[in-house]
Amino acid sequence: MPQLSNQEKARRVSQFRKIIVYRFWAGWLIAILGPIFLVVAMLKDQDPLIILNGVLFLGYGIFMVRQSKKASRNLETREKN
Repeated sequence: MPQLSNQEKARRVSQFRKIIVYRFWAGWLIAILGPIFLVVAMLKDQDPLIILNGVLFLGYGIFMVRQSKKASRNLETREKN
């Protein structure tokens, strides 16, 4: 792999930061939709597929938020060093 210039490294880091921010907010949105699906499923006729969908949305949303926080923390510690 060829050596990257400082300008190219900075561009890639800033692009990665944008992805982290988008992933953080998308994670919260998906995590909020999960309980909404659960409530709809309970109010309707307790459809097991909608309940499963709600649980999976909630879990994946929380995973995305945790993953973006971890990546952000890793970037901050690398910049300090």
